[in-house]
Amino acid sequence: MSLSLEIRDPIHGFIYREPHERDIIDTKVFQRLRNLRQLALAHLVYPGATHTRFDHSLGAFHLAAGLSRALLDSETERRLVRLAALLHDIGHGPFSHVGEPILQAHSKKFLADKEESKVHELISARIIRTCDELAEHLSEKERGQIIGLLDGTFGHRCLHEIVSGPVDADKQDYLLRDSYFTGVKYGIYDQERLRNTLRLYEDNDDLVIGVSIDGLHALEQFVLAKYYMTTQIYRQQDQIDNRQHD
Repeated sequence: MSLSLEIRDPIHGFIYREPHERDIIDTKVFQRLRNLRQLALAHLVYPGATHTRFDHSLGAFHLAAGLSRALLDSETERRLVRLAALLHDIGHGPFSHVGEPILQAHSKKFLADKEESKVHELISARIIRTCDELAEHLSEKERGQIIGLLDGTFGHRCLHEIVSGPVDADKQDYLLRDSYFTGVKYGIYDQERLRNTLRLYEDNDDLVIGVSIDGLHALEQFVLAKYYMTTQIYRQQDQIDNRQHD
């Protein structure tokens, strides 16, 4: 009996996978993400915030698939965008972003002078390039293209922007997911309307993602959702620390 290619997600409903995508999800290096909480220690304040990088990676993959269908004609580019979104967080370590200064301090030779916020991206690229498990399912060329798509050096800029840009699949998922699991309403926005009003525009002989005038209010809602989640959830501890030092 073959395994189901559907995954039921509390945020997006059914998430559909191709067989090669299921094989990648089933690898140990990807399954490791089940043990990494998306919001690090936030569950100590928001008891429901126990969702993981595994959940988020599937959600970002699902939204990137929808965006690529809406914006891209090339099936090859759609495939690479889906894979890049699936693997974009593969390099995260314990405590996610909270632990990145520690990784930075103990990996200076590897990371050179890179910003702390980029540590997991560099580790993700190293894993994608060298992991034997992933090499069983992705060719060397594909792995190089995925890394290039993630760092913006492969293809049109719009490919990178679907996975990592102002209105990317990553942000679109974590706002809804983090809002749901923390039990707040700050991260809610009209995801379907935003997706349906995104367009490709030419910019200096490149293709970039923009929003049509019909999507202005959905975009405003998205920007405000990110602002409120940042100030009320993601940076709340920073604000408490600052008040204690006033």
